[in-house]
Amino acid sequence: MDRRTLLARATATAPAAAVPAVALAAAQTDPHVAWAAEADRLRPIMNAADPDTADALAAWIYELHELIVDTPAHTVAGVREQARVLCHVLGLDDGEHGDGTYEVAAARNMLATLERLAGEGVT
Repeated sequence: MDRRTLLARATATAPAAAVPAVALAAAQTDPHVAWAAEADRLRPIMNAADPDTADALAAWIYELHELIVDTPAHTVAGVREQARVLCHVLGLDDGEHGDGTYEVAAARNMLATLERLAGEGVT
């Protein structure tokens, strides 16, 4: 019997407990990414809308942000979206807070790392 056949049989008969936790976590997804995409999609519409519509859209974006921060994340992509909301709320995504403080540097570095890891498919 060749090596491939042996590996295929071992995989097919391996108990679920033998499957690495990382492989199981990879199958999980977070709704955070979809919620963030919806908020990102609505933001330019809100900025171009009349005041009443803009207020309604701002309220919906706020609700989406609440969902993102209140729902535990299970993936790096979910945590990335939580960090994006934090940076947005703190005003660190507008490019005006380049004051060199440790807090600003830490937040921006954290977000950049999470974006890189999520882009690489790390779970």
